[in-house]
Amino acid sequence: MFLFEKEACVILDRLMLMKLHPRHDIFRFLALYLGVVALSTSAFADEKGRTLLLRAESAQKKVHSMQAEVSSPNEAGKTVFRALRPGFFSLVSGNAVGHRTVITYDGGQVLESDEENKTCTTLDSAALFEMGNVAPSMFLIAAFLEPALLPQMEAPTYLGPQERNGKTFEAVKCAATTERSTWTLFFNSKGALAGVESEEFQLNSAHSPAERVWLSNVQLDPPLKEGDFKYELPAGVQLTKSDSPVNELLPLHSLAPSFTVPTADGKTVTLDSLLKGKKAVLLTITFAECGACMLEVPTLKRLHAGLKDKGLAILAVNIVDSRAAAQKIIDKYQFPYPVALDNKAGGGTDEISRRYNATAGGLNILVGADKKIVWEEAGLNEKYLRCVLERMGIASVDR
Repeated sequence: MFLFEKEACVILDRLMLMKLHPRHDIFRFLALYLGVVALSTSAFADEKGRTLLLRAESAQKKVHSMQAEVSSPNEAGKTVFRALRPGFFSLVSGNAVGHRTVITYDGGQVLESDEENKTCTTLDSAALFEMGNVAPSMFLIAAFLEPALLPQMEAPTYLGPQERNGKTFEAVKCAATTERSTWTLFFNSKGALAGVESEEFQLNSAHSPAERVWLSNVQLDPPLKEGDFKYELPAGVQLTKSDSPVNELLPLHSLAPSFTVPTADGKTVTLDSLLKGKKAVLLTITFAECGACMLEVPTLKRLHAGLKDKGLAILAVNIVDSRAAAQKIIDKYQFPYPVALDNKAGGGTDEISRRYNATAGGLNILVGADKKIVWEEAGLNEKYLRCVLERMGIASVDR
């Protein structure tokens, strides 16, 4: 029987305070002994769980390509997953009568194609990781492409060996988040992630059933090429763009335009000055009335505090407010990084918003030391961003 750490502490406190006859001191000793064992077991379980996540991260980093079948009792038909690190994948599902659904990422954009209904939608590249936050099948893909997602799982607890599908796996339970239920991750004998089981989840009117998703017929390092992930639209399939403002930004891997803009403290800042001595700069588009932007500030402050000395610079780009209005939110939220006044009301010339096509608050653009755009997102998925920064040599995941 396992005692959770908090429960063990409460029991210990109560037993130690009890007024027992001296001859009952043996009970105190026994309580203390059992409590220490319980606490040690709890700490060991957490340490073992984290160790397995780190081992899986290391194992998956050594594999450059993979092909596997994805099976789930909730889904009929066959689903084949192929991936090539760092950023190519396809997930092809077919039902019993041959209708296919394809989700693919060719390094630039995600395409979600329903060939039966003749529709295909473009999504921004962060969509994979947004889906991976809530869908176990997409998490299997995201964790292969970005293994640094694994050590970022919440409160991992080791469950011990578990039997599934006639095989034994090491199991780690990870706590629920505001977006998904509790998940249990299963690792094979080589340390790689082999399956995910999720509990039922209810958030307001949204309901997600319990899921069990497993990889089978796994091929490691098959000879896949980038060109294998190009998707040709079948005849009659209509391509539409999602309404995400990310679709209006400059393409990934394109050269980031230079700029010279005034800052709220009366100075000027350029792309070159931000990148001097840094490995990347994060441009975060903001303004006072953007509620989503303000919700990102604690995350941005955390990133700044932890990574400013590891190679990351952050520039908030205010695209709406006057200098006075901008200063009010700076004072309120205590921005520790510079704030550019890009619009005319603030004394700028809309230089960044025009050159980057960044016209909405909450957009985030990451530029590397080579001045190429390496990541863009509407919103701020901290886990995904930290994975990208890891690949750029900016150590951002605690291990």
